[in-house]
Amino acid sequence: MKKNHNTSACTSALQIALHFALVFISALLLVAAPIARCADIISNGPVSILQGSDAINPRPGTQGGGGEFNSLFYVQPGEGESPQAGRSHQHQLPDQPFFIAYEPTAGPVQSNDWWTGVGLQWYVASIDAGWAGAYNDGVIRSQGFISEPFYYQFVDFTGANGGVEPPLLPLHGLRLWNQNAIAVKTDGKVKPTDPFNAANNIVDRALLAPEVQAVVTVGLEGAHPIGTTKPTNSPWTNVRVRKYSDWGSVLAYKDGSNEMEITMANGSPFTWLERTQGQANFLVWAGGSSAGGSAPTVWQNQNGVLGFTMETPFNPDNGIPTTTSKAAYVVIADQGTWVRTDATSGKQSMFRNTTATRVVVLAMPHNIGFSTAVLERAASYLMPFACRKIVGTQIDYPPIPGSQTSVNINGETVNLGYSPTDHRVALQLRLDTQPFLPNCTASDPIQLLFPHHFKSLHPGSRIW
Repeated sequence: MKKNHNTSACTSALQIALHFALVFISALLLVAAPIARCADIISNGPVSILQGSDAINPRPGTQGGGGEFNSLFYVQPGEGESPQAGRSHQHQLPDQPFFIAYEPTAGPVQSNDWWTGVGLQWYVASIDAGWAGAYNDGVIRSQGFISEPFYYQFVDFTGANGGVEPPLLPLHGLRLWNQNAIAVKTDGKVKPTDPFNAANNIVDRALLAPEVQAVVTVGLEGAHPIGTTKPTNSPWTNVRVRKYSDWGSVLAYKDGSNEMEITMANGSPFTWLERTQGQANFLVWAGGSSAGGSAPTVWQNQNGVLGFTMETPFNPDNGIPTTTSKAAYVVIADQGTWVRTDATSGKQSMFRNTTATRVVVLAMPHNIGFSTAVLERAASYLMPFACRKIVGTQIDYPPIPGSQTSVNINGETVNLGYSPTDHRVALQLRLDTQPFLPNCTASDPIQLLFPHHFKSLHPGSRIW
């Protein structure tokens, strides 16, 4: 007769739970808030699992990288897993687990979405690197995260090393890049004289060159998402995950009395930003810098709506020359006007709105050209959809909990899920919205689709 055995050993409040099977099978569970105060050894047949807040430290024996050690390193999520060069008994930095940057009501910690790095923050002072870093040179920024069509980064420049364009303020807020060029290498060479190596072929988004470009940065005056002083312990930044859904996320940062909430959904050409606390002015920086990148070409600035185009250079890998991305943007405020100040260099502009409380950034399509008439016409068509914020995203596919079981498309009832009879898999991408800007009349949101989505659409779906 088998008997389950449960042994408890009290430890500190559980923030990260590690489950280790004694047959060398391990799994990872992250939680956003304390859920237990004891470590448990749970045995079920031939398998035993240890659950607790500390990494396992088996005795006797030592941990390290190499055949002379009894086991590899047991580490908590976020700590370095490999051995230090020349010190195989020490694991690489970081030597602290992730800081779980989730608000208490955000839900379980995620690890495989486009935004999840925001919630798993880390920093190593000795190399000045982490989820946010570069404090030493004053061009402080987070790691990038991509939600098509945007490349996002939080920035908090001090003004050092070209990080300010007088008389403008240094950037502090969310930087949005509507990238309109991808670097591609197919010749297999880094240098022209190199032999062919397929490993050198890449499709590369790359990094901004220089990194001090504004592109489009939206922030609250004096409110810092990261902070300009090198941190000595967690929390590493002011940025938090507020909530999320299947392909959407809501982030927030609070500095002093001011708070910014940012709503994003993968495949939406809109990003919604709202001042939820405080009185700080909305600021928008646009353009490049003295070190590179173009000034914004402003083709609209009236009734709280900004429209501009700019050229943004970036630096690909594997010997691909610096490439320039040209794209257009629209910034829509719920009220007020945008007052423009130009940098002395002529490469960057800052726009201040003293009454706006909500702002939407629209990434303009890449295939319409850049004439003012065309841009204005496209913006007038797309802007009405900006007034409804996407507050929920869900895939409806039974048996996923909460899924709708059918959908009506032009009078036809389509059953969702798998149909063995029809040899068909049907699912629905569902968006929930709420009004965000005043006088909102749009009834439906819009969602960008990739070719593999488009080719599988129901023929009755509405597309543009």
